[in-house]
Amino acid sequence: MDRRRLPLIARAWARELVGHDFSFDRGTIIGDTPHDVDCARACGAAAVAVATGQYAMKALAACAPDLLFGDFSDVDRALVALTNGA
Repeated sequence: MDRRRLPLIARAWARELVGHDFSFDRGTIIGDTPHDVDCARACGAAAVAVATGQYAMKALAACAPDLLFGDFSDVDRALVALTNGA
């Protein structure tokens, strides 16, 4: 499956659920692979990578996500970063 198609599918589902459209530039895609970062870049969403899968921090950092986490165990830090973009 082409992961770049997923945002369009998610947006269609969300539009059906709430009755209005969503702009990708206001969205965030969180994933644990370079494919997830690519997916975010392809649709204009923010890319957040978390190294909880098979890819190490170094491999995910090479993809230049907007935010990079080793995991989400520090919930307060993650929430601040996700809501402030830093």
